[in-house]
Amino acid sequence: MRNQHDLKPKQKKILRAYHDYQQENDRPGSFRDIAGRLEIAHSNVKYHADQMVAKGYLDSLGSGSRGFQVTGKGRQMLGLAAGSLSRAIGRILRLPIRGDIVAGEPVELGNDGFNTYDEDDEIVVDSALLPARHHELYALRVRGESMIDALINDGDIVILQKCSIEQVRNGDTVAAFLRDEHEMTLKEFYWEKNRKVRLQPKNPTMGPIYVAGSNLEIHGKLVYVQRSLAV
Repeated sequence: MRNQHDLKPKQKKILRAYHDYQQENDRPGSFRDIAGRLEIAHSNVKYHADQMVAKGYLDSLGSGSRGFQVTGKGRQMLGLAAGSLSRAIGRILRLPIRGDIVAGEPVELGNDGFNTYDEDDEIVVDSALLPARHHELYALRVRGESMIDALINDGDIVILQKCSIEQVRNGDTVAAFLRDEHEMTLKEFYWEKNRKVRLQPKNPTMGPIYVAGSNLEIHGKLVYVQRSLAV
Protein backbone atom coordinates (compact mmCIF):
# COMPACT_ATOMS: atom_id res chain seq x y z
CA MET A 1 0.00 0.00 0.00
CA ARG A 2 1.35 3.45 -0.93
CA ASN A 3 2.30 5.62 2.04
CA GLN A 4 -0.13 8.54 2.27
CA HIS A 5 2.80 10.98 2.37
CA ASP A 6 4.43 9.74 -0.84
CA LEU A 7 4.32 12.07 -3.80
CA LYS A 8 2.95 11.18 -7.18
CA PRO A 9 5.42 11.62 -10.06
CA LYS A 10 3.60 14.77 -11.26
CA GLN A 11 3.67 16.25 -7.74
CA LYS A 12 7.39 15.62 -7.44
CA LYS A 13 7.88 17.31 -10.80
CA ILE A 14 5.89 20.34 -9.63
CA LEU A 15 7.80 20.41 -6.34
CA ARG A 16 11.09 20.48 -8.25
CA ALA A 17 9.77 23.26 -10.48
CA TYR A 18 8.85 25.38 -7.45
CA HIS A 19 12.33 24.90 -6.00
CA ASP A 20 14.17 25.65 -9.26
CA TYR A 21 12.04 28.71 -10.02
CA GLN A 22 12.78 30.30 -6.65
CA GLN A 23 16.50 29.54 -6.93
CA GLU A 24 16.64 31.18 -10.35
CA ASN A 25 14.41 34.19 -9.64
CA ASP A 26 14.83 34.78 -5.90
CA ARG A 27 11.06 34.72 -5.41
CA PRO A 28 8.36 32.05 -5.34
CA GLY A 29 6.66 31.23 -8.62
CA SER A 30 2.96 31.70 -9.25
CA PHE A 31 0.67 28.91 -10.41
CA ARG A 32 1.01 30.33 -13.92
CA ASP A 33 4.82 30.50 -13.68
CA ILE A 34 5.05 26.83 -12.75
CA ALA A 35 2.36 25.84 -15.23
CA GLY A 36 4.23 27.62 -18.02
CA ARG A 37 7.48 25.93 -17.09
CA LEU A 38 5.87 22.48 -17.09
CA GLU A 39 3.40 23.18 -19.90
CA ILE A 40 0.36 22.12 -17.88
CA ALA A 41 -2.80 23.95 -16.76
CA HIS A 42 -2.29 26.33 -13.83
CA SER A 43 -5.41 24.84 -12.19
CA ASN A 44 -3.60 21.50 -12.23
CA VAL A 45 -0.62 23.11 -10.48
CA LYS A 46 -2.93 24.61 -7.85
CA TYR A 47 -4.60 21.27 -7.18
CA HIS A 48 -1.32 19.43 -6.60
CA ALA A 49 0.28 22.34 -4.70
CA ASP A 50 -2.60 22.33 -2.22
CA GLN A 51 -2.10 18.60 -1.70
CA MET A 52 1.63 19.08 -1.10
CA VAL A 53 0.93 21.79 1.46
CA ALA A 54 -1.27 19.30 3.33
CA LYS A 55 1.51 16.70 3.21
CA GLY A 56 4.19 19.16 4.38
CA TYR A 57 6.24 19.40 1.19
CA LEU A 58 5.22 22.98 0.40
CA ASP A 59 4.57 25.86 2.76
CA SER A 60 1.96 28.50 1.97
CA LEU A 61 3.21 32.04 2.55
CA GLY A 62 -0.32 33.41 2.66
CA SER A 63 0.07 35.60 -0.42
CA GLY A 64 -2.32 33.98 -2.85
CA SER A 65 -1.09 32.28 -5.99
CA ARG A 66 2.49 33.55 -5.54
CA GLY A 67 3.04 32.17 -2.11
CA PHE A 68 4.54 28.67 -1.84
CA GLN A 69 8.05 27.65 -0.83
CA VAL A 70 9.61 24.20 -0.59
CA THR A 71 9.94 23.02 3.01
CA GLY A 72 12.83 21.10 4.52
CA LYS A 73 10.81 17.93 4.06
CA GLY A 74 10.31 18.89 0.41
CA ARG A 75 14.05 19.48 -0.11
CA GLN A 76 14.76 16.12 1.48
CA MET A 77 12.25 14.49 -0.88
CA LEU A 78 14.13 16.07 -3.81
CA GLY A 79 17.46 14.83 -2.46
CA LEU A 80 18.70 18.37 -1.85
CA ALA A 81 19.44 18.08 1.88
CA ALA A 82 21.76 15.10 1.44
CA GLY A 83 23.35 16.67 -1.60
CA SER A 84 24.07 19.91 0.26
CA LEU A 85 25.68 18.00 3.13
CA SER A 86 27.76 15.95 0.71
CA ARG A 87 28.99 19.11 -1.04
CA ALA A 88 29.84 20.72 2.32
CA ILE A 89 31.85 17.66 3.40
CA GLY A 90 33.59 17.63 0.04
CA ARG A 91 34.80 21.20 0.60
CA ILE A 92 36.62 20.41 3.84
CA LEU A 93 40.38 20.93 3.53
CA ARG A 94 42.89 19.73 6.11
CA LEU A 95 46.30 21.37 6.21
CA PRO A 96 49.11 20.40 8.59
CA ILE A 97 50.46 23.23 10.72
CA ARG A 98 54.07 23.12 9.63
CA GLY A 99 55.52 25.12 12.50
CA ASP A 100 55.60 28.60 14.03
CA ILE A 101 56.25 31.96 12.44
CA VAL A 102 57.25 34.97 14.49
CA ALA A 103 55.25 38.16 14.23
CA GLY A 104 57.97 40.19 15.91
CA GLU A 105 61.71 40.44 15.50
CA PRO A 106 62.93 37.88 12.91
CA VAL A 107 64.17 34.64 14.42
CA GLU A 108 66.59 32.11 13.03
CA LEU A 109 64.99 29.37 11.00
CA GLY A 110 65.87 25.76 11.79
CA ASN A 111 68.00 23.79 9.37
CA ASP A 112 64.97 21.98 7.97
CA GLY A 113 62.81 25.08 7.50
CA PHE A 114 59.22 24.05 8.00
CA ASN A 115 59.72 20.45 6.93
CA THR A 116 59.44 18.96 10.43
CA TYR A 117 56.03 19.16 12.07
CA ASP A 118 53.52 17.21 14.13
CA GLU A 119 51.28 15.34 11.69
CA ASP A 120 48.41 15.49 14.19
CA ASP A 121 48.56 19.30 14.37
CA GLU A 122 46.32 20.55 11.58
CA ILE A 123 43.79 23.19 10.58
CA VAL A 124 40.42 22.24 9.09
CA VAL A 125 38.86 24.89 6.84
CA ASP A 126 36.21 25.26 4.13
CA SER A 127 38.17 25.18 0.87
CA ALA A 128 35.69 27.65 -0.65
CA LEU A 129 37.36 30.34 1.51
CA LEU A 130 40.78 29.68 -0.02
CA PRO A 131 42.50 30.05 -3.41
CA ALA A 132 41.84 27.16 -5.78
CA ARG A 133 45.44 25.90 -5.95
CA HIS A 134 45.38 24.00 -2.66
CA HIS A 135 48.75 22.35 -3.30
CA GLU A 136 50.34 25.81 -2.87
CA LEU A 137 48.93 26.33 0.64
CA TYR A 138 50.46 25.67 4.04
CA ALA A 139 49.68 26.70 7.62
CA LEU A 140 51.80 28.19 10.40
CA ARG A 141 51.10 29.21 13.98
CA VAL A 142 51.80 32.85 14.84
CA ARG A 143 54.09 33.73 17.74
CA GLY A 144 54.40 37.37 18.76
CA GLU A 145 52.41 40.58 18.58
CA SER A 146 53.88 42.64 15.76
CA MET A 147 50.75 42.20 13.59
CA ILE A 148 48.04 42.87 16.17
CA ASP A 149 46.66 45.92 14.34
CA ALA A 150 46.07 43.63 11.35
CA LEU A 151 44.06 41.38 13.72
CA ILE A 152 46.74 38.69 13.66
CA ASN A 153 47.48 37.73 17.24
CA ASP A 154 49.76 35.39 19.13
CA GLY A 155 48.43 31.83 18.77
CA ASP A 156 46.45 32.46 15.57
CA ILE A 157 46.88 30.11 12.61
CA VAL A 158 47.74 31.67 9.26
CA ILE A 159 47.41 29.99 5.87
CA LEU A 160 49.86 31.16 3.24
CA GLN A 161 50.07 30.60 -0.48
CA LYS A 162 53.54 29.87 -1.81
CA CYS A 163 54.79 32.60 -4.11
CA SER A 164 57.89 34.45 -5.27
CA ILE A 165 58.87 38.03 -4.53
CA GLU A 166 57.76 38.98 -8.05
CA GLN A 167 54.20 37.88 -7.21
CA VAL A 168 53.89 40.04 -4.09
CA ARG A 169 52.21 43.44 -4.09
CA ASN A 170 52.69 46.32 -1.67
CA GLY A 171 50.53 45.76 1.37
CA ASP A 172 50.53 41.96 1.19
CA THR A 173 51.27 40.16 4.45
CA VAL A 174 54.10 37.73 3.79
CA ALA A 175 56.37 35.13 5.33
CA ALA A 176 59.70 36.90 4.68
CA PHE A 177 62.99 35.03 4.85
CA LEU A 178 66.19 37.06 5.24
CA ARG A 179 68.87 35.00 3.47
CA ASP A 180 72.04 36.34 5.07
CA GLU A 181 70.59 36.24 8.57
CA HIS A 182 68.74 32.93 7.95
CA GLU A 183 65.73 34.45 9.71
CA MET A 184 61.99 34.40 9.10
CA THR A 185 59.24 36.86 10.06
CA LEU A 186 55.61 37.69 9.27
CA LYS A 187 55.21 41.29 8.06
CA GLU A 188 53.54 43.54 5.49
CA PHE A 189 55.63 43.96 2.34
CA TYR A 190 56.48 47.28 0.60
CA TRP A 191 58.97 48.06 -2.14
CA GLU A 192 61.15 51.11 -1.38
CA LYS A 193 63.71 52.98 -3.47
CA ASN A 194 66.88 51.31 -4.76
CA ARG A 195 65.31 47.83 -4.69
CA LYS A 196 64.99 47.81 -0.93
CA VAL A 197 62.03 46.29 0.85
CA ARG A 198 60.29 47.58 3.96
CA LEU A 199 58.88 44.85 6.18
CA GLN A 200 56.25 46.70 8.15
CA PRO A 201 54.85 45.50 11.49
CA LYS A 202 51.30 46.41 12.42
CA ASN A 203 52.05 47.39 15.98
CA PRO A 204 52.78 51.05 16.84
CA THR A 205 55.44 50.02 19.36
CA MET A 206 57.60 48.35 16.70
CA GLY A 207 59.59 49.81 13.82
CA PRO A 208 59.96 48.56 10.23
CA ILE A 209 62.74 46.33 8.95
CA TYR A 210 64.59 47.42 5.80
CA VAL A 211 66.27 44.77 3.69
CA ALA A 212 67.78 44.59 0.20
CA GLY A 213 65.52 42.75 -2.23
CA SER A 214 68.45 40.51 -3.15
CA ASN A 215 68.64 39.39 0.50
CA LEU A 216 64.97 38.44 0.68
CA GLU A 217 62.91 35.37 -0.14
CA ILE A 218 59.14 35.30 0.10
CA HIS A 219 57.90 31.94 1.34
CA GLY A 220 54.24 32.80 1.00
CA LYS A 221 51.56 35.47 1.22
CA LEU A 222 48.69 35.46 3.66
CA VAL A 223 45.32 34.18 2.40
CA TYR A 224 43.49 33.21 5.63
CA VAL A 225 43.64 33.69 9.40
CA GLN A 226 42.02 31.43 11.97
CA ARG A 227 41.67 33.22 15.28
CA SER A 228 42.86 31.56 18.43
CA LEU A 229 40.15 30.98 21.04
CA ALA A 230 42.66 31.21 23.87
CA VAL A 231 42.02 34.01 26.39
